[in-house]
Amino acid sequence: MADDYVEKASVQADLYLTDGSHIEGQVYVEPGLSLLASMKALLVDDRRLIPFRGSSGELVFLGRAAVSALRFEFDGGIPAGLESSIHMQTTLTGGHLIEGVLHLPDTGGRISDMLDAADAWMLLVADNLAVWLASDLIIKWEAP
Repeated sequence: MADDYVEKASVQADLYLTDGSHIEGQVYVEPGLSLLASMKALLVDDRRLIPFRGSSGELVFLGRAAVSALRFEFDGGIPAGLESSIHMQTTLTGGHLIEGVLHLPDTGGRISDMLDAADAWMLLVADNLAVWLASDLIIKWEAP
């Protein structure tokens, strides 16, 4: 084992892929961060593949660029800097439709300005679920 090995924690999650598929299972994150932060860290990691254990137990390595959204149970606590919240319906590459409250940086301007100022991964919350959305894989936003 390498000296820089870090024990990972498994977290139940759903992955939405750019080919239109949706898979359920577990992702592996480094402990020590909040759940929101550790899930985002998984998505922005510079490694090309994400290890994922499917619901039937198979280990799969997914190409990071193929992930358009990551959904998981969430117990609250929106990160600082994401003060603005807007109820949105989002259509992602692959045809996935996800609805909830989008949390954006408050730029004090129009919704379009806030969307443009957002990070590469945007946070959407629906009830007790959080979803990190790949901003460059969003086809359409609608405010119902």
